[in-house]
Amino acid sequence: MRTIIISLILTFLLPYLISTPAEGKEMTKKERMENYIFLGRIYEKMDNLKKAINAYEQALLIIPTDIRARETVARLYQKTGMNNDAVNAYSALVEINPGNNRYRLELALAHEKTGDMEGVIRECRHILSSSSDEWELSRARSIMIKTYSRLDQLDQLIPEFEAAIESNPEKIDNYLALAEIYDKDGRQEEMLKTYHQALEHFPQNSELIWKVADSLMKKKNFSQAIPILEDLVKSRPDESNYSYNLGKCYLKTDQPKKATALWDRFLSENNNIAPSFYYSTGCIYRTYKLYDRSLIQLKKSLELTDDPFRSRCALAQTYEEMGDKEKATESYLSIMKESDSDYWVNWSQDGLLRIYKSPDELEKLAQMIEGILNNDQRGGSNEE
Repeated sequence: MRTIIISLILTFLLPYLISTPAEGKEMTKKERMENYIFLGRIYEKMDNLKKAINAYEQALLIIPTDIRARETVARLYQKTGMNNDAVNAYSALVEINPGNNRYRLELALAHEKTGDMEGVIRECRHILSSSSDEWELSRARSIMIKTYSRLDQLDQLIPEFEAAIESNPEKIDNYLALAEIYDKDGRQEEMLKTYHQALEHFPQNSELIWKVADSLMKKKNFSQAIPILEDLVKSRPDESNYSYNLGKCYLKTDQPKKATALWDRFLSENNNIAPSFYYSTGCIYRTYKLYDRSLIQLKKSLELTDDPFRSRCALAQTYEEMGDKEKATESYLSIMKESDSDYWVNWSQDGLLRIYKSPDELEKLAQMIEGILNNDQRGGSNEE
C-alpha cells in the first residue's frame, strides 16, 4: 500500500521536479540538482534502487562535486553489488575530500569486494600513516590484517611492525597491530607478550589493560584475568563489558556469589543498561544452573529488547533446562506460531525435540502438532 501511495504522489510530482519552476524562468543548476536528489530519495523510499541511482547520477552530471549525491550513490552502488562503480564513487569522494578517512575506509572495503587486495592495503596504510583517530586506526588495522591473512601473508607483517616498535616505542598503534596479527595467526603467547611490552610504555592505558585480560580469558587463564578486570571495574564501574567479563570469570572459577553481587551492584548503580547485558548474564546464569536469576535477567531483556524472539528462545531454554516441561513447551510453541524467522522457528522445533525424546513422548508431540494443524484448517486460515 505504501508503495502504491508513493507511486501516485510521484506521478503528480515528477513533472514539477524536472520542469522549470515558473513559466519564463529557468531553474538554477542547484535547483535542478536538488530536484534530482529528491527524486532519488523518493525512488529509494519505494525500494526502486535502479531509478534512485539514475536520479543521483543525473544530479552529479549537473554538479559533480555535490557530497550528498556522491555519498548516497556510492552507498547504493555497494548495496546493489555494483562494486566497480562503488570504487569509482568513493575514489571521487576521496579526491574531493582527501582528509576524510571514513571515505578511505569505504573505498578499501569497495576494493575488497572487487578482489583488489592491493587497493585495500594501499588505503589502509594511508590511514595508518595519517590518522590520529582511534576508531579509524583500529578499523584500518583490522581490515589490513584480515587482507594479509586472506592472502596467507601475515608473516610479512610481523617484521614490519617489530621494526616499527623498535624505531618508535612510544607509538601505541604498532603494538596493537602486532598483537592483532599474532591473535589472527593463533599465536596467543606472542600476543600476550606484545601487550605486556606495550604496558611498560603505557601503564595506564585502559584499552591495553583490557586486551591483556581478554587474551588471558581466551587462553582460559580466568584466575589471572580476575585481578586485572577488578582494577578495570574500579576505574570504570559504568563499563558493562568490564563488569560482565569479571562476573563471567568469577563463575568460571566457582565464585558464583561474587558474580551475582558484582552484577547486582552494576545494575543498581547504572542507568540505561543495554538489553544485551541482561540477555548475556541471563544466558550465563543458565549455563551455571542459576535458573531463578536467569529467568529474572531474560525477562528484563525481553521487556527492553527490539529483538524479542532471541530473548523468548533463551527463556524457553531456561524453562527446558530447569525441568519445567509445560512452560518450555508453551514457550516454544508460541514462538513457532508468532515468529516469521526460519531461524527461531527451527530453534523452537529443536527445543521441543529435546524435550520429547522417547517414542511415546514423540507420539504425544505429533498429536499436539496435528491438533494445531486441524484447528487451523477448521478456522479457514490457510494462507498461500
